[in-house]
Amino acid sequence: MVSDLLTRETREWNTDLVEKLMPELKEHVLKLRPSVLGKHDAYIWSLQQSGSYSVKSGYYSTFLSPNQSTERTRGDNNEGKWKKRRNLRKRGMLQNITCNHCGEPESVDHILFHCQYANEVWRYGPWNQSIDTTDATTFFEKLERSWNLTPLPPYGFTGNALPWICWAIWTSRNQRIFENRSQSPEETALKTIQALKAIQALKEWEIAQPPSLKIPKSLTTGQQHDPMVLDPSEIFCNTDASWSHTSKEVGLAWIFTNGSATEIFRGSIKQSVVSSPCMGEALAIREALLQAATNHYSIICIRTDSQVLAQAITSRRKTTELYGILSDIDELAFSSSSPFINCRFTYFSRANNGPADGLAKACLVA
Repeated sequence: MVSDLLTRETREWNTDLVEKLMPELKEHVLKLRPSVLGKHDAYIWSLQQSGSYSVKSGYYSTFLSPNQSTERTRGDNNEGKWKKRRNLRKRGMLQNITCNHCGEPESVDHILFHCQYANEVWRYGPWNQSIDTTDATTFFEKLERSWNLTPLPPYGFTGNALPWICWAIWTSRNQRIFENRSQSPEETALKTIQALKAIQALKEWEIAQPPSLKIPKSLTTGQQHDPMVLDPSEIFCNTDASWSHTSKEVGLAWIFTNGSATEIFRGSIKQSVVSSPCMGEALAIREALLQAATNHYSIICIRTDSQVLAQAITSRRKTTELYGILSDIDELAFSSSSPFINCRFTYFSRANNGPADGLAKACLVA
């Protein structure tokens, strides 16, 4: 049984036993993070990142081979093959799958970020620093990071321009393929116009929105965004994680302060075999909750600079990759057996999360 591979004390993987019984699968097994609170397993639909079945994903699964249907379908691997390769090729509509700009194998990530043409477009991005298109982060991780970038004048928008610029790059690619609008090297300068057109579209969209739907400026300018303090005795905890893409290690950090912003406790720990930055952030939150329970803090506010993760926890969504960790967080924060009288989670911008970030980085290199 799988439970036999977990240690009794920590409920985490018994590394030596995994190595002994299944050395060829050790790396894959250790990347899975089980619940440390003994939460029950659940059925998931492996072809959807959320773990929930949808008719659309069920339809696409009929075009996969038996081996492929058992693989997780996420990011830029199988999902792209579902929608852009296998269906079109099966119907005889796909003859060439190379990039029409550079001739390299085409994928969504290549079109939007890795192609030289895309790189030139991103150089003209409207932020105080350019988007790093060379790293191995996913689209959603790039999107999350872009919320913390400060728009340069005179653009003046309050939303996020990244999706709009992606759309401009995508439509440029389609015009080249389907309308035969090829550009000479001199015309590549039009990439600036593409970016500016995307920004102008964003501004027009923002102006058209009702006031209640506009994005709070505090979420995009680096200012902290905490709801009203619920209780004067509430304890705040800033969490952060520093992840190494090469070693797959992560430094986790947590800093507790009281209502007057006086630090009362801090800690950090390094963990190995962590598959993504998002998993690192989730591990930091879980560890912070365990530390808060140990210190008998009854009213707690967890601050994280991962806006996507904060929303997932608050809405009680459990993705496939983070199911065990998010189940523990949900149990600690919201269940009837929660050790807290009240527990809430809020987004806290990276610009204001410097101490926790520094502590996590120091732990990672120690």
